[in-house]
Order: sequence, then structure tokens, then C-alpha cells
Amino acid sequence: MPSDGPVDGWRPLLSDDRGFTSTSSFTQQDVNDGTVWYRHFGTASDSDSFQFQVSTETAPVVQSDAQTFTIGVLPQIPGFPQLAPDCDLQITALEDRVTE
Repeated sequence: MPSDGPVDGWRPLLSDDRGFTSTSSFTQQDVNDGTVWYRHFGTASDSDSFQFQVSTETAPVVQSDAQTFTIGVLPQIPGFPQLAPDCDLQITALEDRVTE
């Protein structure tokens, strides 16, 4: 997990169902394999972010400039459906026709 990242942020999922552990680095292959994921925990914030740098296997000590990855968090209220972003609450119905 990056030093400025969320405490319960990026975690690789272990293939033998032992759960997960925090990490400070992961590879593109980890992302491709779906073993790295993010889950927002707790705070009532509608966004989250972390900083990252990229390096290659051939020159791991040379890193890119720090970049910020921003995550939009949609609130979840148990028991109540959530309206999708940019969704209109209207329909068009033809006169004397059943509209489904």
C-alpha cells in the first residue's frame, strides 16, 4: 500500500483462500490476474485517492513521477435502492397503451 494510501486500500487476494494482506507494491500481472483490488471502508467520504509510481523490471530503481489515482465512492444505504448517476425519473407512455 502506498504510504499516503488508505489503510484498508489495495490488497492482493491470495489464491489459496487464506484471505488478504496489505501490500506496498504490485505488478501489472497482479492487476491482470485480478489479485489486486480496492474496497472503500468506513468513512462517509464520496471520494478516495492514492499516489503511485511506475517502474520496470529492467530498471526498478528508476521510477516515474508520482501520479494520483482518484476513486469516486457511491454511498450505500442498506435497504434502499440507489439511483444511478445521470438517471432520469421519467418515462414516455403512449396514450391508451400499456407501458412496461
